[in-house]
Amino acid sequence: VPSTPDQRTMASPASVSQSDQGTNKRERPSSSVNGDGTYSLLELAQMRHKRRALKEAGLEINNERPGGESASFQKHAKESFHLLSLPGAAPQTSGSFSFAQGLWSAAAPPPELAVAMNFLVDLPYIDALCAPWRLARRKVVVAPAGDRARVAPYANAQENLTWFHPEMPDAFGCHHAKCLMLFSKTGMRLVVHTANYCKCDCQEKVQGAFVQDFPRRQSNSNSSVEDTFRDTLVSYVRELDKVISPVGRVGAFGGNRLAAVGSETWMGFQNLAELLAHHDFTGARADLTASVPGRHTGPNFARWGSKAIARLLRRYGNGRSGSSAVASSSSCSDPWANEARIVAQCSSLGSIPETLLHEIEADLRGGGGGGGGRGFSLVWPRVSEVAQCREGWNGGNSIPGKQNNVVRNHLTTRMCQFWDVAVAAPKPAVPHIKTYCRVSSDGKRLAWAWLTSANLSGAALGKAEKKNTQVFIRHFEMGVLFTAERCAAYASLVAAGDLRSSFQADVAAPRTLGGGGGGGAKSEPPALIPTQHAASSTNACDVLVPLPYPLPPRPYLKMDRPWYTDGAAENTRDRNGHTQVQALQHYQLTGHNP
Repeated sequence: VPSTPDQRTMASPASVSQSDQGTNKRERPSSSVNGDGTYSLLELAQMRHKRRALKEAGLEINNERPGGESASFQKHAKESFHLLSLPGAAPQTSGSFSFAQGLWSAAAPPPELAVAMNFLVDLPYIDALCAPWRLARRKVVVAPAGDRARVAPYANAQENLTWFHPEMPDAFGCHHAKCLMLFSKTGMRLVVHTANYCKCDCQEKVQGAFVQDFPRRQSNSNSSVEDTFRDTLVSYVRELDKVISPVGRVGAFGGNRLAAVGSETWMGFQNLAELLAHHDFTGARADLTASVPGRHTGPNFARWGSKAIARLLRRYGNGRSGSSAVASSSSCSDPWANEARIVAQCSSLGSIPETLLHEIEADLRGGGGGGGGRGFSLVWPRVSEVAQCREGWNGGNSIPGKQNNVVRNHLTTRMCQFWDVAVAAPKPAVPHIKTYCRVSSDGKRLAWAWLTSANLSGAALGKAEKKNTQVFIRHFEMGVLFTAERCAAYASLVAAGDLRSSFQADVAAPRTLGGGGGGGAKSEPPALIPTQHAASSTNACDVLVPLPYPLPPRPYLKMDRPWYTDGAAENTRDRNGHTQVQALQHYQLTGHNP
């Protein structure tokens, strides 16, 4: 039963819950798709059930055209990344982003190409939910396929869709990155986010998303201008290309690379990497980060994982040069002060020895030492938060962590609350978002903020080996790092009227790339401000960062217990009156939470 992204079987990306099938698992037909690739009556019934569920959830969308305004969530000048909309959740944990509405202009032609990369993809669900994806002329999925015999019929049912499965080089690795690329003839919209493409992630969990449009590179543009965002994205795709193979109509491709689907899919280019290389990312509001599997040495040592964060922070002078320096008479409001805390918030905990925790903290401090763990906070859900969330105990299934991995002294002494208990909400939600930041002692300023798919683990972030000359990574991950330097560069583009700051991929005829002759008055450097402290912002160029937990972080009280999946619930009941076993049985029977 698809209940959580980290505990579902790898066969579940294209699966439908038993309740959607309307039949007992042992009665399930062996095939629900006709031999000619068309949908069978059973498959059509399943899709109708999906659409009815969406309608009941208030997420029905136009069946012909993408609904909603043109990325209205992007219009807020002070925001760089967004929380997914969760009606009924606390304002601190819910935003304006939605895969159902506002992702593409209703007045624009459908995307020429849509590329979805994820850990888990429920195709019937995302087809019903996301109109830009459903209506795209060409569609590519990169996600684990698990049981290919089950996934292939779904991949074959749409002639314009190709599914690629990553063959991980390490048995404990996975493709965990989450992004959506929507291409038009003039540019692309990139969404780097934290949600799996399934109902319980897109409608029930606290999630984050970075969204920005990027234009095609002009033939007369200066190709010598450094574009680190593009370099990272293209390198990531090329690394991914080495391990993927198509699912379904294999014979039609004659290979196992993204190029195998032909240039028609990639809008005239040979492969996805080449298509991305012809876009201009120099106006990005954040730095792209990624993890790729392997043992990396030499110039690649600091290219991936948390080592890349250390490299970027050193590049920006660790806050002691340029616009990052905070002019303040008190270190209490300086996020670069020595006492400023590193805050990590994740939704999965594996085995993290204390030495690895110190190594990751050192990377998040720029690699210059100081990774002793004393200034490190870990935001992790409490048992009470899981019990009272909208999903009840089932919400905890998406926060995997065994007791012997969670209840460890070097972790529990640093654990902090996720919910702000002062903010009441009728339908609170638990996190699936992953964020890291460096915050001032008063919680009102951020040195940087990192939104990523990577949990706090060596598999995702990397573990140094051979006397710190090699880093070992198991997973594919993707994220974005927000810094004052990137914010200042973007503010300069806005002041100059540069198209890179206002380009929209879903507008058919954009202006010519370049400055708009603005100039504007020079303002003080922008700062990163937690949205919960927006009142403390004094600069129109400041960027609000909607971190969904209290800042400064609030340590556990003596009565608080950290959540873990193997026994934390015991025989207690959740907000719906269920024990953990009853909650799972209810989901299996009905296909939804109470």
